[in-house]
Amino acid sequence: MKNNFSHRVQMVIQFSREEAVRLGHDYIGSEHLLLGLLREGDGIAIEILKNHSVDLDELKRNIEETIKSTGGTMTIGNLPLTKRAERILKGTYIEAKNFKSDIIGTEHLLLSLTKEKDGMAAQILMNFDVDHESVKRELEIIMEGIEPEKTEKPEA
Repeated sequence: MKNNFSHRVQMVIQFSREEAVRLGHDYIGSEHLLLGLLREGDGIAIEILKNHSVDLDELKRNIEETIKSTGGTMTIGNLPLTKRAERILKGTYIEAKNFKSDIIGTEHLLLSLTKEKDGMAAQILMNFDVDHESVKRELEIIMEGIEPEKTEKPEA
């Protein structure tokens, strides 16, 4: 599956695995993919999050507080992807195709993460006013080469 992934997305997947191990989890879920994306720290997905006025450090803390480390130790081996994480990674192909891209980038991973609405990553992102439609709109603006305007957060 990884032959179409950009180098950056391959790094995100590696970081996701490392984040799962760091947190004492024996699986890679959507939340670990999002942590991996944040840890990679660059690319169009990060630009989209910044354009949504997301505080990346706050987002990371929010994810970690939500999933809580088990604190246990584990044998480092092959960590399986959850079914949801598998669907998300498969969904990146569709998202890339929708944007007529031969290479799967971080933006396609972010789109796929937000499309899986029941996933922990999507639910956490919704708390930051980031959903599939807003990510898609922002990416369309970026792809058109128009300088995206910062998305205003509604007054609470």
